Amino acid sequence: MTDSTHISLQDIAKRMHVTPRTVARILSGDYVPTQPKAVKRAQRIRQLATEMGYRTNASARAMRTGRFGTVSLILPRSAELGLLPGGMLTGIDDRLGQKDIHLTICHTDLATQQQDDPTPHHKVIQQSLVDGHMIDILDHPPAAQFQLPPNVPNIWLRGKRDYDCIYTDERKAGYDATRHLLELGHRKIVAAYGQYCSEEAAFDRLEGFKDAMREAGLTPRELVMPDTSAEVTEAEYRAQPWVTTCISQTESRMPFLKQWLATDEQPDAVLGLWFNDALSVQAAALHSGMSIPNELAIVSFHDRLLNAGFPITTFNVSMTSFGRIAAEMMLEKIENPDRPLAPVVRRYDLMPGMTT
Repeated sequence: MTDSTHISLQDIAKRMHVTPRTVARILSGDYVPTQPKAVKRAQRIRQLATEMGYRTNASARAMRTGRFGTVSLILPRSAELGLLPGGMLTGIDDRLGQKDIHLTICHTDLATQQQDDPTPHHKVIQQSLVDGHMIDILDHPPAAQFQLPPNVPNIWLRGKRDYDCIYTDERKAGYDATRHLLELGHRKIVAAYGQYCSEEAAFDRLEGFKDAMREAGLTPRELVMPDTSAEVTEAEYRAQPWVTTCISQTESRMPFLKQWLATDEQPDAVLGLWFNDALSVQAAALHSGMSIPNELAIVSFHDRLLNAGFPITTFNVSMTSFGRIAAEMMLEKIENPDRPLAPVVRRYDLMPGMTT
């Protein structure tokens, strides 16, 4: 068996009776043959490289090209400051993979970011060991304080900036979702959210809700729901895993929501600013024996159709597509680091469920 640690382009070229440059161009993807004979030769070269155990010399490539072939995806350790949708990660990784660029995920603690932090992830960020940074930190004050090396291209995900960013139009989403309910004839619409809600996206949706209600000559109504039971503190609530939080919210909100739904102030539609808000309302309405959507319509937001017994009507944005576009922006920024990219704003689309 050939010792793969010593396999070179020259070894493959010698076996295929071609030049090392030809092998390099085919294996790197720089050369894509179109003629049948050349296509077959390229396939044989790639197959032979695999059989011989050839591995790209990353150090040599970095020295030759001035690039690492790697992009970092920076995420906060705290779920409160960012919870990456799985579809977004898929979209980013797929697009970068098409260009043979690897993705390195770096978790950082914004509260303790120090120049002398010894963790490997901090070194990747501060020592510029990648060709670019993609940052997914929701737009809280800590995001503005996050420091990155000035000589590495950056693309911000889900964060509003003047340039080099991609985000969703949450205010328009709130407006469109409310208009959907209004067009169905609902007038007693309430926007519902949790007492500890602090995400900018939720409050942008709330402003969109208010825009649509006032445009229709109606008074916007809000419902602030409890996020914990009396035995759980806010700090303990925020420290819970995401799935546990959703379960505990639904349970702790049930008595409050059932009582609210039984009052004279009962709405005919609820806009859940987060999907767990909509799930809580749906559960309470079903426990109260209400008919959905005849007595109560429910709409919310997510990157997929929500289902808790039957699907909730959702305003949806494809996070896979979002990730691919973000990766394309990163690739463009790597090629032209000094050219600012205009913000890309993605909009939500209606995904009808059974709650409207």
